[in-house]
Amino acid sequence: MDSVILSPGERAEILVNFSRYEPGNTGFLKVDIYNGEEFFALKFSVAPEQSPSLAVPTRTNEIERISPESAQKVRHFTMRSMGMGRGGGGLSINGKKMNLSRIDETVLLGNTEIWEIFNQPMVVAFKLWPPG
Repeated sequence: MDSVILSPGERAEILVNFSRYEPGNTGFLKVDIYNGEEFFALKFSVAPEQSPSLAVPTRTNEIERISPESAQKVRHFTMRSMGMGRGGGGLSINGKKMNLSRIDETVLLGNTEIWEIFNQPMVVAFKLWPPG
């Protein structure tokens, strides 16, 4: 594997084997952004002394799947561009202009919900932020 695609909020655990590189060699973790920009997020330097190799896990943690039938509510969100014209721009969610100072939905602690999110006609990252 030489690349992985992640959206905001996603995480990946990646093991890198540097054993074929000489001490002193360097490498970088390059991040490509969908708009064509890129940057180097992390520099790797191969150390002169090798620490003992660790065993690669044979399996990852098991996460218990939540049954969709246990959801107390299903919510639908449609995200749309509001255009780039004069006075326009921005994003609407369910027909309301996005406003970071407004809270449109709340979920009771401990509840399970299904959120169906539709991006029309663009790709927009959907982020959940804690109150406060």
